[in-house]
Amino acid sequence: MKNSYIIVLLAAVLIISGCISAQGPLENKTETPIGGNVTTLPPEPVNISVPPTSTEKTYSIIDEKLATPGKNPAIAIYNGKLWIAYERFTGSSEDIYVKSFDGKSFGSDVLIENSDIDDIQPASISYSGNLYIFYTQTVPRSQAATIYYKIFNGKDWSGKKEVGALESLFYYYNSSAVIYKNDLYLFWTKGKPTDYGFTSSRLLRGDFWFDGITLTGIAATTDDKNPQATLHGKDILVLYENYIPNGELNDVYVKKYAGGFWSTAVKLTGESENKFKSSGSLYSFNGKVYAIWIEQDDLYMRTSSDGLVWGKIRRLTESDDAEDEPSLMEYNGNLYIAFTKYKEGAPFVYLAKLDG
Repeated sequence: MKNSYIIVLLAAVLIISGCISAQGPLENKTETPIGGNVTTLPPEPVNISVPPTSTEKTYSIIDEKLATPGKNPAIAIYNGKLWIAYERFTGSSEDIYVKSFDGKSFGSDVLIENSDIDDIQPASISYSGNLYIFYTQTVPRSQAATIYYKIFNGKDWSGKKEVGALESLFYYYNSSAVIYKNDLYLFWTKGKPTDYGFTSSRLLRGDFWFDGITLTGIAATTDDKNPQATLHGKDILVLYENYIPNGELNDVYVKKYAGGFWSTAVKLTGESENKFKSSGSLYSFNGKVYAIWIEQDDLYMRTSSDGLVWGKIRRLTESDDAEDEPSLMEYNGNLYIAFTKYKEGAPFVYLAKLDG
């Protein structure tokens, strides 16, 4: 009889334990409404940009090489070599040169445009089996300017060609080229001497230019300028400056063009005061987007996997020399950076690797 009583108690304990296990922990229980669908809470909103919390230098510039006297370099890969387009003052005006690099040594300086007026702000890209070099031609201290380009087929340079009609070009700002859906897009700053600027584009299809896509519209009190574009996956990313005229501070932003629409602008620069900031370069490499800009003569960088959420600010340079006008490009499995360095007031183009 005693044994039977013990057996009954054990059975009761097992039944109660099984019920509790089937129910599971209370905090993980999910209510199922009528209709059978499980109710879940919506995900928390995600900030599109991580606030900069540190300027710790975890990336570095290595293997720095002096390329040539000059400034404002733009790099592209063509026929297995890295090509640097740059401008150089040659006594009476600024002219456009190119110089190749094969991974070990530099080629000679090649003059491609030496008009009697200034040829400035080169942009370069490989497209349809050729190397394209874009540049702005302007009369010094004039608001009038035109963007031209020349094409290198591996042997000869073409004559000078014009990028269609560019209404009210702001001559002293950079342009930038990117390949998107087999067309070449050239982004540039548009405006008038009495108006504020904004960023637009033209696209080259074959031998003909068409209206492209507008990055930013006309604003009442700000000036958007100096676009730098890259392709990340299937999307266009554009880095640019936003400047308040007659003010001392400006900031650098990025926008993403996906599915026919531009994202909200993401601010990359921090809250540092009394530092002049300007647009630099943007490039997609090994699944990351690298954005570099200038703050008070030094180079800064942030990285992102999607172009919307960005990591912390990292300072790349900190020297007595002033660094400016960076350009990024992948070559032979390494991320290269070309930039201008001023020594005793004279500009020089340097080429280095970005390590990190």
